[in-house]
Amino acid sequence: NIKFIIPIASKHVTFRFPNETKESVSIVGIKSKDKQFLNIHLASGRDLVPTDQKQCLISEHLIEQLRKNGVYLKVGSEINVDNEFFEIVGVTKTQQESFQAYFLGNPNKQIVIPIIEDSNFLNNLKIDRLMVEFNSHSNIETKVSILKKQLKDYIPGLNVSVQNLNDIYSTSQGITNSFNLFLLMIGVISLLVGGIGIMNIMYIAVVERKKEIGLR
Repeated sequence: NIKFIIPIASKHVTFRFPNETKESVSIVGIKSKDKQFLNIHLASGRDLVPTDQKQCLISEHLIEQLRKNGVYLKVGSEINVDNEFFEIVGVTKTQQESFQAYFLGNPNKQIVIPIIEDSNFLNNLKIDRLMVEFNSHSNIETKVSILKKQLKDYIPGLNVSVQNLNDIYSTSQGITNSFNLFLLMIGVISLLVGGIGIMNIMYIAVVERKKEIGLR
């Protein structure tokens, strides 16, 4: 019933610049063959390949932010990530935030590195989430329960939490609909108040001049 399972490692680091400013950056580790599921596109350079180890992709937005703080990087440059040096092999295009940002952080402040089997280059960079897609959307809750049980049986004591994109989408739609209803209510109240105001002005004008009615 499972279409694919993608292991992802992630952590947040803070860059400190010579001018004392700071920039929070998401480090995302993923196998090179699964990179397309991050939905990122290259602006320059190349993609990660299976033979990469100390190579990375960096967003063009992040490169621009670093440039503003006196750090000039391009394809071929090395970047110090948590005291480990990685060669920049590709620059990813700036993109709008999507639901994916809820799981992996802002894609425009992201450095993508390859996960190497049985080896982690960065301290505390461990596989901390799995991206799972089922072949069908029926009985999702049952399938998720079975998957959670299998994970807990495989790793006793593992704390598993599930974030479902469908639930997040439904929640966001509910918030959007509530906001639209709120705006509609404000519009109706505004029209009602405006109508009462105009009616009141017309009534006062007629009452004040009722003695003149029929004389002209």
